[in-house]
Amino acid sequence: MEPLKDENYEDIQGLVFSGYGKRMSCVRYHLLRIGEPGKARTWLQKMMEESRVTHGRHRGTTWCLNIAFTSCGLQRLGLTPEDLRNFEMAFVEGMDSPRRSHTLGDFEESSPSEWKWGSRDAKKWVDLVLILFGETPDIQQKQDQIERDDYEDHGLSRVISLYSAPPARLDPTKKFAVEHFGFADGISQPGIQGSLAPGPDPIPAGEFILGYTNAYNKLTAIPTISGNSDAHKKLTKAQVRDKDKAEGSDENKWEFGHHGTYLVFRQLKQEVAKFRTFLRSAANTTNQTEDLIAAKIVGRWPSGALVKKDDKSDPKKPTYENFNFSKDDPYGYGCPLGSHIRRSNPRDVLVLGENPEDSLKVSRRHRILRRGRIYGPRLDDELYVDDDKDRGLLFLCINANIERQFEFVQHTWIDNEKFGSLYDEIDPLIGAVPQGKPTNMRIPAHPLRQRIQGIGRFVTVRGGAYFFLPSIKALRFLGELQP
Repeated sequence: MEPLKDENYEDIQGLVFSGYGKRMSCVRYHLLRIGEPGKARTWLQKMMEESRVTHGRHRGTTWCLNIAFTSCGLQRLGLTPEDLRNFEMAFVEGMDSPRRSHTLGDFEESSPSEWKWGSRDAKKWVDLVLILFGETPDIQQKQDQIERDDYEDHGLSRVISLYSAPPARLDPTKKFAVEHFGFADGISQPGIQGSLAPGPDPIPAGEFILGYTNAYNKLTAIPTISGNSDAHKKLTKAQVRDKDKAEGSDENKWEFGHHGTYLVFRQLKQEVAKFRTFLRSAANTTNQTEDLIAAKIVGRWPSGALVKKDDKSDPKKPTYENFNFSKDDPYGYGCPLGSHIRRSNPRDVLVLGENPEDSLKVSRRHRILRRGRIYGPRLDDELYVDDDKDRGLLFLCINANIERQFEFVQHTWIDNEKFGSLYDEIDPLIGAVPQGKPTNMRIPAHPLRQRIQGIGRFVTVRGGAYFFLPSIKALRFLGELQP
């Protein structure tokens, strides 16, 4: 497949390249269900004719819109069960399936049966998500009403609508929103190799966009579909890429997934008062400050600065991508080995004693592009008691392989008691801690390490689904399809 080129941007939805955070201060997420497939296709065709879906080269507007579908949604629009077999299994099964729930630690209060949306319950399942970004609340609200009237006129119904307001607090650099636990969010993001803004250490494009070379130096699989209608012929013919077969095109098979990707969406409720109460208790038993314990749990200070060995307070200078654990902190005397940021991206120290280059190679094969936003009102800084208001993170991430990227990070790093050189603790911030079985966290130190005990579950899943984010060309195809 060709390298990522400038002209490819017009066929890739803009959300792949940007979360629009700097320009678009507020977001509305419409989780929708299709009523009449024919009307839904007409609605989608109208959207594409009016160029309302934002692509990667779209600039200068006051709002942006992107759209993605569950496997049920694609089937409702006309893809066949045979077509869906060519998509990744995790996407087809769905986030709420028993196998995925086990992998993700979605049990007890986080069980799909407790979700507000996304489960197979007749009132909760969704076919698609329409995401609308606006520069200001007024702009977003005005365009939101236009979109709502349009999809309702075409028989789509709203399961739930989630809103992310302009952030109430920013980090010291004014670049990042501060999430409800009090930390700058979204600081460490991978760049895309070959993109217009690849960054200092970009990840191969095939980790995030289907049809390109990934971190294994292999082409990412492209879901293909069968058919010979006029709509099908607007897609690219499926190419035979098996090295044991002659090159050429595969008759009546079309690359529906080219320039598309998979989108993970989870509504995560943050138990802020519970987190603060725990920090106060841990501070009393360890003779440390609440701020330092929180920083050790996360691995960064609230400003985004990496925790270093002799830190006692926040230096308020965010640390971006220019650091490696093998050189700066191999044993976790500053940023503990089991902290949240070292679990979610171990960088070059996956296991103590391993070759840093080997660890870095493994870490680069499991990166995700985060596109989430904060939701709900902030809890007053002085409160240690819950006010019964819903708040948390609308977690979205982009990956070319859900199982190898998002699910791997969640299951093998976040919730793994034997992560790296550890043996009986999980992620202290977002780990799936069972009720009545609190986890622990070791804080390496000289002469004796400390051990923080009694860590509960601070994040609860309130809804979620796996989506496919089609290319612009594939969206046009869906709008014109006549099953």
